[in-house]
Amino acid sequence: FRTAWQKGQAARRENPEMIALTIRSRLYMGCCEYDRGLRNDNPMNFDNAINAFRGVVKEQPNHYDAMLRLALALRKANRAMESEHILNSLVRAFEQAGENVDRQFLAEINLQLADLYLKDPQYRSGSNLSILAPDHLRKFVALVGDGNHPALEAVREYLAQLDRAQY
Repeated sequence: FRTAWQKGQAARRENPEMIALTIRSRLYMGCCEYDRGLRNDNPMNFDNAINAFRGVVKEQPNHYDAMLRLALALRKANRAMESEHILNSLVRAFEQAGENVDRQFLAEINLQLADLYLKDPQYRSGSNLSILAPDHLRKFVALVGDGNHPALEAVREYLAQLDRAQY
């Protein structure tokens, strides 16, 4: 049995179709667990989602969608520092990619970084993100432009309050 299992694992690693199927299934499982966690407010679901998204990232390290979903699941599991690390690595990866960047995706990452700072006072006190939060929000507004992102109006209002407080 062990020999057959090892041969199956070797064949799976060499077959691109099996790798793609594994990635899609783990991503789907992670999304389902994340949604269940949101509905039931169950930390176990977020842990399962984190494991599934980590499996995707392990198989395909540049799977940016899985990395963003992993960061969101980590936030829901009250692991803000890990989430911030992943979000910052995503920003760096997109900055290095140059013009091949999905603007809406990058805007979402910047919004999540700023939201992490704004909603988590314990994290805010111990992080170097305190100066960067308005900058991330401004990047979000610039990237979205006149789009219809649900958070756009609230972000603009918050930035206007910050500007009024400075003067």
